[in-house]
Amino acid sequence: EDLRDLFGGDIFEQLFGAFFRRGPAHHGKDIQTRVEIDLETVAHGASHSVQFRREQGCETCEASGCRSGTGPEKCSVCGGVGQVRIGDGFLVFPRTCPQCDGFGYTIPHPCAQCGGRGCHPVEVTVSIPIPAGVETGQKLRLDGEGDAGHRGGMAGDLYVDVVVGTHAFFERRGADIICERPISFPQAALGTTIDVPTLTG
Repeated sequence: EDLRDLFGGDIFEQLFGAFFRRGPAHHGKDIQTRVEIDLETVAHGASHSVQFRREQGCETCEASGCRSGTGPEKCSVCGGVGQVRIGDGFLVFPRTCPQCDGFGYTIPHPCAQCGGRGCHPVEVTVSIPIPAGVETGQKLRLDGEGDAGHRGGMAGDLYVDVVVGTHAFFERRGADIICERPISFPQAALGTTIDVPTLTG
């Protein structure tokens, strides 16, 4: 409060409020999943479908969290600021309002579908582009394919752990493909021509 008097209330809020005030929306969580691909996909690249569960915007309330015909109300605890001040005397610290979770408003009549959260869990299938040459342990990221943000926040990202499966004939060593083919002693001694399989036939 002494600093507010020194700088002036409005100027103090402009200078220091942004460091403590939470935004009006929550960014959606990132999701991590796993996909197993074969060696043919590694060689040429392809699209692969992956199924997972994520939070998606509620269609019933259009992600507002409010029941039809109603709207949010200013928080009675923080007065719409999203923060409350804790402390005594010179040491006063802002804290996220426990009533509205920092949003500055509450939803007295929540949507029956999402319970006021603005989103709900659904099963989705997403097509993932697999680049040629990908290796086990690499991560692919798809922007905006994670959980939906709460109350208008941006969606999170989807991270895909790649696992390259084993092959019946080939072994991969870096960028090389190794194929073992047994030959007889006369073939080794005299030389010969043999047929070997490849990834394309």
